[in-house]
Amino acid sequence: MTDDKPPPLDLSTPPTSFTSFKPVGHIVIGFPDDDTCARAVSALEDAGIGEVQQIPSDDMRSKMAQMLDMASGSAEFGHEIVEMRKYLALSAVGYGWLIAPAADDEAMQHIVLLVEPIGARVAVNYGRLLIQDVL
Repeated sequence: MTDDKPPPLDLSTPPTSFTSFKPVGHIVIGFPDDDTCARAVSALEDAGIGEVQQIPSDDMRSKMAQMLDMASGSAEFGHEIVEMRKYLALSAVGYGWLIAPAADDEAMQHIVLLVEPIGARVAVNYGRLLIQDVL
């Protein structure tokens, strides 16, 4: 794993591409509820993975709805918009989220191995060119 971690995300000004949510260098992970997500955040921090951000279901739902309303027509050509719709739908049924830096494939795989047994149901890794469902 490399130490070249991307900066922490700020959902008040999220990273975008063609107005779509695109946190390059991060993995977005969904859990059936906010409590399970909180346990995963603790597990990642205990494993030495810093700058993990928990996003409660209500916050993610609100942010994704807002971003989808403002998405440009160009956004429809990318996979980002598909993921945003998925995040919105899952947040509406109570999914909690975490976003962790994953500078490379090794870091991403390590994170997935740690969170899957805790209850992760969705994991999307955002690279510069590739958005990859990894769980």
